[in-house]
Amino acid sequence: MSVLAARDFGWIGVRELVDRWQKTLVSMEALTKFEGHFLNWYETTSGRPLEPRYVSSVDNGNLAGHLIVITQACQDLLLSKIEIDSLRTGLMDTLHALKHAFPIKDHALEIPLRRKLHDIQHYIAKNPSRKLDFWEGLQKISTPFYEEIHRQYHSSKDSRVRKLYFWIKELHEGILAATAEYRDIHGWRDYADQSLPQSLGSTALLRWNYILSRLNEEVVLSNLPDFCENLKEEIREFEDYFQISPMSVNAKLIQQLTDQLEHTRVHSLVLIGKIKNISDVCQRLFHQMDFGLLYDNSRKLFSIGLRVAENVLDSSYYDLMASEARLLSFAAIAKGDVPAAHWFRLGRGLTQVGRGSSLISWSGSMFEYLMPSLVLRTPEGSMIKQTCELSVKKQIEYGEHKSIP
Repeated sequence: MSVLAARDFGWIGVRELVDRWQKTLVSMEALTKFEGHFLNWYETTSGRPLEPRYVSSVDNGNLAGHLIVITQACQDLLLSKIEIDSLRTGLMDTLHALKHAFPIKDHALEIPLRRKLHDIQHYIAKNPSRKLDFWEGLQKISTPFYEEIHRQYHSSKDSRVRKLYFWIKELHEGILAATAEYRDIHGWRDYADQSLPQSLGSTALLRWNYILSRLNEEVVLSNLPDFCENLKEEIREFEDYFQISPMSVNAKLIQQLTDQLEHTRVHSLVLIGKIKNISDVCQRLFHQMDFGLLYDNSRKLFSIGLRVAENVLDSSYYDLMASEARLLSFAAIAKGDVPAAHWFRLGRGLTQVGRGSSLISWSGSMFEYLMPSLVLRTPEGSMIKQTCELSVKKQIEYGEHKSIP
């Protein structure tokens, strides 16, 4: 969920998003589970389950809900065009964070650093990002700057300098990743305004301009491999029909475009394959979870968890609507593991908050009230919506009263 948000903000690209998901899911699949459920505690270097083995109902419920979100996100990625402008916005955010790392004690370092960062910011703000030249130019500015900072300060003991170095490294790595993503996925767009160096007559010009117009089409990721293959075929037909000499300057440009289309086709196929695999793994992990195991049929409520060694449910239950367990209940009902009647067993007791009423929760924490709303809809005008708004308002008032964040 966090890396999905990072991609939405432009802090990482789609390929880093997919690579991080893939690595996480590989680790998750290797962990010992109980009836499809993850245990509460694992040794972090080996993945070995720690005793006592325990299945938390709410933690697995939240995970189930988030697996559904990632599955849907995979479908959205496949059916959307890959944006590059968001990466530009993400780099500006990183530059903003860099500015907050100042001041530092070393003024001889600070002044040239500020100048260089201003140059990078000006370059990003003033140049269009939908060209490979933009990203390669940015990389040329960033690389010597980062290498010099790395050489001098990567082992600094000064905490302020270390923080500054961290953000400079993040900026540089973000630029490298964005440049590679543009080159591999978007590079073919750079040819949209490339006229043939040698004139071939009006008929050939019309046909070539049509091919170039196709480079401006909005193409979703799932269609990108076929789009590249089809366009390559159209270019081959153009070469054959107009008898383009292999030694001509026109042939050189045409070959460059064809090579770029093939490059994009191969890289997009790999990316699509990874996304589909991630979706499959998320669905498999979701369906392996048996929430009926954690449900008390007599009470029509979920126990807080199960002690694996004894195969016994704990004697405490999630019985409130305003609870992080709301997502557990929703997912389990949607999956068909528990009856819909369970939803109506969740308590809806009210308490007065100012001039309004709010559903009560176990502890009144923001986590309990707001956690499910990360992925569940909160209908306008509903008691849940009112409860979330009033709880936030009350927390703000409390913080101001105590002069704390």
